[in-house]
Amino acid sequence: MLVNSKPESDFETIFQTAGMYADGTINTFNVGPGGYYDIWAYQSVYTLYQALVLYLYHSIDALKLLNVFFMAGSSVMIYKICSTIFSHKIAFVTACLYSLYPEMIFYSPLLSNQHLSTFFVLLGIYFLLKNNYISLVFSGIFLGKVRTSS
Repeated sequence: MLVNSKPESDFETIFQTAGMYADGTINTFNVGPGGYYDIWAYQSVYTLYQALVLYLYHSIDALKLLNVFFMAGSSVMIYKICSTIFSHKIAFVTACLYSLYPEMIFYSPLLSNQHLSTFFVLLGIYFLLKNNYISLVFSGIFLGKVRTSS
């Protein structure tokens, strides 16, 4: 959050498109030969997520803060998954190692769909391990969410 990172390349395209959706400049994705979303259609859901956040909070910092929350949520889910399979001590160490992994720290200001995808995959796995019918439904929903956002 303290690093003043600027979206570049694909991240810039997605962010700019989300900004145009948020302020009402456009209401359709640029499609057609060579259009970004014609080639990378799976990014459209993530773009709409960014547009919603920008519409509500009008700040790139809100997106970065949500990244931090999703990354923290991923650490919690790693703990919950590991404590289901192993001991609480192993789960704690694993979650701490994940939280301190340099990639997680350095990528937090990056506006990438990977933060959301990781969280929803882990949430889906957690519900899958609960091994009851309603949890299987939730697992399918969260893993399906990953399919549409990554």
